[in-house]
Amino acid sequence: VKWVSRLRFEAQETVNYHQIKRYRNSYKQIDVGATFDYTQENSEPHWNMRVKSIIFGPSQGADVKAGRIMVHGVAWNDGQARIDAVELSRDGGQTWSRTELEKPSRRYAWHAWQLSVNLEPGKHTFLCRAIDAWGRSQPLDSTADWNPAGYCWRGVDAVSITAS
Repeated sequence: VKWVSRLRFEAQETVNYHQIKRYRNSYKQIDVGATFDYTQENSEPHWNMRVKSIIFGPSQGADVKAGRIMVHGVAWNDGQARIDAVELSRDGGQTWSRTELEKPSRRYAWHAWQLSVNLEPGKHTFLCRAIDAWGRSQPLDSTADWNPAGYCWRGVDAVSITAS
């Protein structure tokens, strides 16, 4: 919760500009790059964060020295179930390796993760996905739940790098 300066209880959902135009998820899949005019009839408010993980490093397009590197990032969800694992794939999602997952200090905090990998020279793409105690995870299709504002988007994160 951020920027709370006042709390009101209302009989129905607010029609506040920010809630209607930003903090909603479409009932249908939106094509990547498309615009969408959110209304109360074609979308729902998002109250809970979906299971998500991202790669912080190495960054997209990085040129790294071949050999052992550390891939790292964070994962989170709505806090209703603990994050049990974050997995990393180096072969387009065919196989997955469990990362080292740190237990966060608070229920809703990011779960930091890392994995040391050995890279041969060449191009490499990493995918990461989080899995929580209820079995919720991220779909391999990175366009799943895409929306113009990015809220609650949960497809696997992908980072491509070059090792030389």
